[in-house]
Amino acid sequence: MAIANAPSRGGSISHRAALPSSIRSSGPISNRLRAAKLVFPARPLSAADLPSFGPARKWLIDPPREGAFAIVKALADRAEAGSESEEWQPPNRIVYVSCNPATLARDAGLLVHRAGYRCSAAGAVNMFPHTAHVESIAVFDRDEDQR
Repeated sequence: MAIANAPSRGGSISHRAALPSSIRSSGPISNRLRAAKLVFPARPLSAADLPSFGPARKWLIDPPREGAFAIVKALADRAEAGSESEEWQPPNRIVYVSCNPATLARDAGLLVHRAGYRCSAAGAVNMFPHTAHVESIAVFDRDEDQR
């Protein structure tokens, strides 16, 4: 599941998620993916909201410059509360793409120290030469003892 958020009209946050429409391996990838738009009220995201994202074993998070603090904190709160169930499990892998390395570092601290993930790979890509902007990417895998 891919999660990208941006403010939308009416004070809510609009999340655009790319969800697999089938597990079949036949046909081009564009036929196997569909876009869904999930809209959440303008209130802080909580651990109880995570099951509304639906089941996904892998997440691709590409937040705005402010980072993904709300969703990462919700994951950490849920992990600390031990509120896993058969209905919803946290993802085994999170790929976090960020245009702001400082917010990636902040969110990585929560994922590693509170949510039970380890950073298995990280890097930076200079997509905008002659500017101070870089894209940073980190891969977080859930520790085996947390599963």
